[in-house]
Amino acid sequence: MAKHALIYTVSRLDILLTATSLASVIDHYQSAEPLDVLVMGDDIFNSDIELVRSLPERFHKPQVKVYFFNPPITRADFDDYHNERFPLVVTWRLFAPSFFPNYDRQLYLDNDTLVYGDITPMFDLCPDDKLFAAVPDFFYYSQKAVFQKPEFPELKDSQKYISSGVILFNVPLYNQKVQPQKLIDALHHNTARYPDQTLLNRLGEGQMAFLDFTYNFQKDASWLKWVKTNFPETYPDFERASHHVLIRHFVGYLLRSRPWQHLASYDQYERDFWHYEMLVRQYFVDKSQQLGYDTASRLDNAGLKGKSLRDKAFNPLLDADDNDDEDQPAD
Repeated sequence: MAKHALIYTVSRLDILLTATSLASVIDHYQSAEPLDVLVMGDDIFNSDIELVRSLPERFHKPQVKVYFFNPPITRADFDDYHNERFPLVVTWRLFAPSFFPNYDRQLYLDNDTLVYGDITPMFDLCPDDKLFAAVPDFFYYSQKAVFQKPEFPELKDSQKYISSGVILFNVPLYNQKVQPQKLIDALHHNTARYPDQTLLNRLGEGQMAFLDFTYNFQKDASWLKWVKTNFPETYPDFERASHHVLIRHFVGYLLRSRPWQHLASYDQYERDFWHYEMLVRQYFVDKSQQLGYDTASRLDNAGLKGKSLRDKAFNPLLDADDNDDEDQPAD
């Protein structure tokens, strides 16, 4: 049985972001131990699934295996879910432990992340008595005095309000204490600005571990400068972590602040993003020619007919689509 897994969720056009983040993971992965990468995806072309699944070949890392699955929940389960900023895909991470129960730890990463080291040591960072481990949200952490007010009931301690962009799940304990149906019930009529993140913070109150800022570094130097000016008491915590970032998470905070939203590259992280994005794009161009993709076979490659390339997964609420693909995650 594989003990650890890496989790992504993705829908439609964000598949290139998934591939870019995953490339940085594979490039830095040094362990000889197998790593299962489990992607819950919706509206993804068969051709894109095939290309992403081949990505470990580019880095000569056969111990990394990539699998694709249908979402654990769909719009049919949430006809009352309405959040224009955060579509239903953001909630899928909450179901990853129950959807893939045969792991001890699962590391979930947002698609807009870059990894700067081997993720293997991270799997040991969640204690056995905690549901999950995560990093405090930079924005709320920086302004503790501002948010310690009655009008912010979700922030009893804003420095313990975590970001959901990097989560290390303790799978057995999470499944013991968090039932999928209760998650669905909680998400119905959810009006929180950050639906998944708010629910995670509620679930984890007193039951989560806090990771160092280096594992989910969410802002750039311009934001650090703003914090230093306006909230000097918390600035040193961010400044210290900025010297050894292990996961850079491109959380937007200004208009078009993420690398793919502007043309200039403003720092090394943005240059690294484009390095991996261009690397995987060129690899996919070459691989597409090798696989014989052409416009005449576009319907087949898009998955509109023929065999699905998705894998099977255990789902306690919904039946996963059957297929005859023998390449399955380790049991």
